[in-house]
Amino acid sequence: MNVTDNVLPDAIRAKLFKNHVQGAIVRSVASLIMWLFALFAFWVDEIKTSHFIGISCSVLFLALIIPLALFIFKRIARNKAYANFSIFINMLEVIGYTVIIYSLGGIEATYLTPIYAALITYQGVMAPQKVPFLIASFCAFAFGSVVVLEGLGIIPSLNVDPHFDPSVASQLIYVSVVIGLLFIVAYISSFTAGILKQGRGRLRQQNKELEEKAIQLENSRRELNEAHDGLETMVAKLHSEIAERKQAEEEREKLINELKKVLKEIKTLRGILPVCSFCKKIRNDKGYFEQIESYIHKHTGVDFSHTICVQCMKEHYPEEYETGA
Repeated sequence: MNVTDNVLPDAIRAKLFKNHVQGAIVRSVASLIMWLFALFAFWVDEIKTSHFIGISCSVLFLALIIPLALFIFKRIARNKAYANFSIFINMLEVIGYTVIIYSLGGIEATYLTPIYAALITYQGVMAPQKVPFLIASFCAFAFGSVVVLEGLGIIPSLNVDPHFDPSVASQLIYVSVVIGLLFIVAYISSFTAGILKQGRGRLRQQNKELEEKAIQLENSRRELNEAHDGLETMVAKLHSEIAERKQAEEEREKLINELKKVLKEIKTLRGILPVCSFCKKIRNDKGYFEQIESYIHKHTGVDFSHTICVQCMKEHYPEEYETGA
């Protein structure tokens, strides 16, 4: 519960109101149980009518402030007002519990002061660390005031046991012990609540760090996936380049072989060709003679077309030559 005068967010207001509702239920049940015990004690004549009326009025007072408090808590929007009103309601509860103690004999009902301790402990868990000490101080003041006012005769004593008449020193010891115990409870509850709040703060910080690390891990995973996809793309591209290079290498080897073959054939043509002196056929590597046109075509791919030169035309076809001339 922050005491800075800022507007409470709706979520925090809802959570605080829920806590107050739960606390109101617990206090209502506790008050009802106390009243039932008082009713039983009155029924068996352990307490008088004045005692029972005082307890009943106190329980009724505690029951009436609960819906009023919840009604106002529902409409408070600022931190400081919320904290101050919470302390005010706690003081009203202390007054109600003090009236119950007074109705059962005041200092004779010292055994009921653990009610104060329960309220202080609850505030130690729910409220800021200084609040338990404020409540303990007010409880000590209320209880001490009852004892002093009874001792001075300003208010009548409602002793359950008519023979109960402790000395002033005994009363002082009772009050001192009660006050000391109340402040011890306030210190323990405040100290314990501080440790719990520090632990919650560390847990929130650790949760925040874990969330940040989770985000970093998710980003790293995404980057790794992107890098993996890029690597697969590069590998596929590399395989494609390797295939292209293999194909180019095969084509290169094929071309080299073809060139070697052509070179070999050219060398064959450039060497001494055995030609028949009469028919002019060429002897191949296997020892067979073949037409010169066929031989050159096999070794160079050159095709021949036949015609007649001028000299041969004149020699073999003089008439056609003369006619053409």
